[in-house]
Amino acid sequence: MDKKYFLSPDRKLTEEEQKLVWKKPVTHIESHAEYRICEEVKRNWTRGEMRITNILLEGDAGSGKTQLAKALSADFGLPYTKVTCFADMDKSDILGHL
Repeated sequence: MDKKYFLSPDRKLTEEEQKLVWKKPVTHIESHAEYRICEEVKRNWTRGEMRITNILLEGDAGSGKTQLAKALSADFGLPYTKVTCFADMDKSDILGHL
């Protein structure tokens, strides 16, 4: 997708952040879901309260949620960090993790 979806191209990532931006392998095949999400986020990026800043991926184990999240990291040029969630999780679990 070649920087087409970089949301803030003037934002300079730190060296540490740059290391966290996922690099798509040559074997990566862009899915319709990946394309659709990128288009919607880009379309709404400057629309105030319609701005999409978080994406919740739900699905069965092995359905491709992690791969899609990694691909979006590459598409948007943003760092990727994986946080494994569980049923009784609360915000202190996430904030403590980060």
